[in-house]
Amino acid sequence: MNQADHEVNFWKGLVVSLGIDGFLELRKKDWFEKTKFFRNSIDKEQGQGIDVGCGPHSIFEQSDLDIVAIDPLMNQYKELIDLPVRNPHLNMSGEEIGLTPLTQKGR
Repeated sequence: MNQADHEVNFWKGLVVSLGIDGFLELRKKDWFEKTKFFRNSIDKEQGQGIDVGCGPHSIFEQSDLDIVAIDPLMNQYKELIDLPVRNPHLNMSGEEIGLTPLTQKGR
């Protein structure tokens, strides 16, 4: 079993043990916990963003932001776990985004 298989099995096990409603409630708690120190700095006027490495369900689903969630294992997650989402969740790695690293901008 490789690392990707372990990752997919972890998320599947979590959803199965909590049930979909319990898992979504956990992700809601994750949103509040993981963003409590920078929630005010999230650009609410622009209202959009990217969640890189989101797992099967972005914590930003709990916000009013329009996001694109990406994870290189998304296709495998979608095969195993049917979770409701309002934002696109794409099978893609962070390296595929094509953003210029800050070091190339002279920072």
